[in-house]
Amino acid sequence: MKKIITLLLITILLGCEEEIKVNKSLLTDNPIDISGSWTIESVFQNEMDITLNYDFSSFRLDLNYNGETPSTYAITSDGSVPFATVVEDGSWAFDNLLYPLNIHFIQGDTMTVELGEALYSTGNTTVVLEFNLGCSENVYAYHLTKNESL
Repeated sequence: MKKIITLLLITILLGCEEEIKVNKSLLTDNPIDISGSWTIESVFQNEMDITLNYDFSSFRLDLNYNGETPSTYAITSDGSVPFATVVEDGSWAFDNLLYPLNIHFIQGDTMTVELGEALYSTGNTTVVLEFNLGCSENVYAYHLTKNESL
């Protein structure tokens, strides 16, 4: 009797093979896109808000792409802003195009900046950049907002 039930169950399971339909486009990974112009929303030094200590209002970071690959950056600011790189323009890259943890600003030397939050393939309106300026005791976290009006 057990053999008959087992055979019946196997027959039922094998007879119910339906092809599972999957939208293949949902299974593909797309490169991260943070192209555009970014302004400073807030800045923290060792988790203390220092936004009001500097005039960040004129700071702008423009990130450009060549196709789907990060290419050049440009920084504009009317005042002195302590940022990861003092070079106003150069090239930049992710450490991994699909799942980046760091951004590399390249102009002669390379300055590596850690991403403080996960990025998405599209629709990023905020970016958090974390770095130190030579002293590992002082960690800066720059909260940037995408400037949609430019």
